[in-house]
Amino acid sequence: MVDKISGAISAYQKIDSLTPKNTGGDGEFSGLVGHALESAISTVHKGEILSTSSLVDQASLEDLATAVTNAELTLKTVVAVRDRIISAYQDIKMPI
Repeated sequence: MVDKISGAISAYQKIDSLTPKNTGGDGEFSGLVGHALESAISTVHKGEILSTSSLVDQASLEDLATAVTNAELTLKTVVAVRDRIISAYQDIKMPI
């Protein structure tokens, strides 16, 4: 069981290292959005890695609670931004 969890932890770390990085220029809106999404994905990955690490006592409870809270706040922020974008499109009557 511990070997499977350790394998999952290393798999998450490999996935995190393979995540494409933002190549947008500074000051561009697309670069800003890309950086924000990259940061959100990184935060969620860190939460997943810490949660799997805690199963084999490789992470402290405080670190786990912090990571889960950060991931939850990131998800709420992404959902709120998505809702605002949809609302803006509906206000200007553009089909989605």
